[in-house]
Amino acid sequence: MPAIACAETAVFLDQPANGFDVSQGTDLHRIRERAISNDRPPVANPALRSSKPATVSISALALYLDCSRTYIGKLEAEGVIQRQGDGFALDRSRVANLRYLRRERPPVVAHDAAHAKAKTDLLQIRIMEKHRILVRRDAVDELMTRSLASPDAPV
Repeated sequence: MPAIACAETAVFLDQPANGFDVSQGTDLHRIRERAISNDRPPVANPALRSSKPATVSISALALYLDCSRTYIGKLEAEGVIQRQGDGFALDRSRVANLRYLRRERPPVVAHDAAHAKAKTDLLQIRIMEKHRILVRRDAVDELMTRSLASPDAPV
């Protein structure tokens, strides 16, 4: 029975999963099949795995991470992922890429907080205008111009 060992579970390709026949394998199954060697038996417990991680080629890693080989080369040049002997460690590269993406992309929460503060400030200005605590400068300038132009004119 052909099997693919991955970090989460072992997948048997000739058994249906969720009612689908995966004997031909899905894209993810084919990528894992190409990326991970079938030399070792599937192990569900990560503690029982060998200490040497499975290494894959740059093309297999690009397929697994759903990115280009150029992007993998960029990650390697920046020191995000490291080549180990003849390839890249699949699990370590995946985790390193996720950590890199989290570091590089600012959290949406910070942006949302800044946006909420700007909206609150604008609302405060409008409230102060309604209560006539804050007066628009153009209205004051116009009033001053009219009063200075004709001293007899009512204000």
